[in-house]
Amino acid sequence: MKQESGEKIRCPLCDHRFSRQEQGCAGNCGLFGNCGLVCCPGCGYSFVAESRTVRLFRNLFNRKRAKELKP
Repeated sequence: MKQESGEKIRCPLCDHRFSRQEQGCAGNCGLFGNCGLVCCPGCGYSFVAESRTVRLFRNLFNRKRAKELKP
């Protein structure tokens, strides 16, 4: 669930874009050191970051859909 260093995270509540370093919480909780939560510095909303696997499948389906919609 790690985000790339240059990649921006978008808050689903307020649409604020920020990097991992700018987030409002440390993100190090739980027994194993990383809970996977991201905290928006704009509104304070905490959410789970999207995994690379989910992003991969979403991008694949979006490409397929775009090809089908082309005239």
